[in-house]
Amino acid sequence: FLKATANLIGDISSNKLVVENGANLTGHCQTGISQTAIQKSIHDGKETTGKREATA
Repeated sequence: FLKATANLIGDISSNKLVVENGANLTGHCQTGISQTAIQKSIHDGKETTGKREATA
């Protein structure tokens, strides 16, 4: 959940993401990915990629 006052520089991988109007995100956002896939990606030291990608 990114509140309206959020100012994030980096990438987000999450199953769901809520962004309030006014929040700033500089980076890539990947949604619709399972928690297991996120944990495996972190453990392997690799970024996961998918077709669902949006920037906020």
